[in-house]
Amino acid sequence: MFTPRTYDATKTDLWSTGVLLAIFFAPLTLVLEDGWEERECDDSDEEEEDATSAISLQHYIYPKQIPPPTLRGAWVRKPIFDASKGEIGLLWSIFRTLGTPNEGSWPVSAFCPYLWIPGSEISQGFTQLKGSSSIVFKEAPRQPLSKFLPHLPSSEPSTVLSLVEGLLTYLPSSRIEAKAALVHPWFTSDGVVLLPRYYPLTERHTFSVTSSLAGYMWSDILNPLVDEEEKCLEESMTLRDEWD
Repeated sequence: MFTPRTYDATKTDLWSTGVLLAIFFAPLTLVLEDGWEERECDDSDEEEEDATSAISLQHYIYPKQIPPPTLRGAWVRKPIFDASKGEIGLLWSIFRTLGTPNEGSWPVSAFCPYLWIPGSEISQGFTQLKGSSSIVFKEAPRQPLSKFLPHLPSSEPSTVLSLVEGLLTYLPSSRIEAKAALVHPWFTSDGVVLLPRYYPLTERHTFSVTSSLAGYMWSDILNPLVDEEEKCLEESMTLRDEWD
């Protein structure tokens, strides 16, 4: 949206991983069938407009009005960022959570503070992005991510939170790297880490590495999930005729 000079897909994947990881600890919202109007009990249109309002989500979010007992529904996770209102709405959702980006929250990289190196994104601060001034957002302060993740494990909330925060960092060069995320203390606290076979670990570590869990390798665990997701996607797609 802000027209960066270069694009690093791996850094974007790490951001997406942070968003996905956060969803595991997000509130559960009751979504009802039969077109019942869904209204969250702790949110309002006024709060959506007020960037500085205190935000605190409950563990479980019910519709404001008590639905008829005959209605059926399902519990779904409330994403940390709201993409239901288009790209601009998504950006504002990010900003009112992580703060409106500026030179302080998205500084020029210390590796190259004054010059942009062709082919390298690490020197770009937010104000250096070509479109940074084309869309002006209301100034919103950063909110503690713990407010949006009420289901963080009670035993080690700060450990998990540090990984989410490391992935959801504006400056791409400051985002935690994949190899560091894989051996994050949250994963290594039990002393054994499941990694793909032959995954290189160049640094010394105090934990054990295994390529299988209960006899299953990474591929054995992930492939059925991918196949099931593709099946659901195919079932949800509708054929189009030449007039569509």
